[in-house]
Amino acid sequence: MADAAEPCGDRVDHVWIVILNYRGWDDTRVCLQSIQDAAWRGVNVVVVDNGGEEQKSAALRREFPWCTVLVNGDNLGFSAGNNIGIRHALDRGAAWVLLLNNDMVVLSGLLERLLQVGAAGFGIVGPGISYMDEPDLLMPTAFAFCPPHSSAIFQSVEVAPGAVRCVDVVMGCAMFVSRDVFADVGLLWPEYFLQHEETDYCLRTLDRGWRVGAVGDVLARHKGGSSFRREGMAQWYYYDCRNLFLLARRLRSLKEGAARARRLVGRSTAYARYQYLRAVREGRAPDALALSQGVWDGATGRFGRRISRIGPGAHLVRVAL
Repeated sequence: MADAAEPCGDRVDHVWIVILNYRGWDDTRVCLQSIQDAAWRGVNVVVVDNGGEEQKSAALRREFPWCTVLVNGDNLGFSAGNNIGIRHALDRGAAWVLLLNNDMVVLSGLLERLLQVGAAGFGIVGPGISYMDEPDLLMPTAFAFCPPHSSAIFQSVEVAPGAVRCVDVVMGCAMFVSRDVFADVGLLWPEYFLQHEETDYCLRTLDRGWRVGAVGDVLARHKGGSSFRREGMAQWYYYDCRNLFLLARRLRSLKEGAARARRLVGRSTAYARYQYLRAVREGRAPDALALSQGVWDGATGRFGRRISRIGPGAHLVRVAL
């Protein structure tokens, strides 16, 4: 990271918003329209195009001249793509970085509330979020991770409006991170490529002694799953399943990670089996095959971008339900 003057970090002009785009230009435009007021008040915005679409990136620059647009030549995945924007922000003195999915719409007061909570001693803050199509319905955005007296991998934590709670994990679709956390913990781990990188990052932040806070106020709306709807849900099942095994590997290096890693391996195996049997029962062959590859790759340590090794003759193993 480049050295910069120490920012005080208590105003929106000390914030950088990083938005990762992958072939979702319509969503990105809607997202940018929702933060125009904040941009006029001084917040800095960088869009990272993970699809290498130079002409569309140039059109976005013309439409939103207050926004920096960076173009990657290839799809680097969520972690590495966001890391490009994070470095750009930190090199220019960002005190806080808001990682924001491109299919989000921000509501009034988002940045001010996040800054307020961050100033109270939290290294990572996540806002309350509702669904785009059902704004009265809240998304689960705060979690206890692999609690010992539960069979859940992620146990949702309720946070009352106006309140802030310390949690294990907040959603990566709107994750507010201090510059000091990036300096202490580092950037996102690129081998995840997609899915569960925010879990890894929150747990590693906690391990370094920082607090992760969840805000009960609904400050954003999320469309959710746009890229998976375009690419097919098999990709989601693959990364979701495989990366739980990567997470278990990385947990073992943390102070309190060994017990959690053991619980995670057992729960991930049960979860993958359940999803596989469900996909077989419902005739969703691509999803079932993606799950089986995810388990295999996770168990054998094959991470990063998915390389499909499923040939045209592949078939499902029908297990008795």
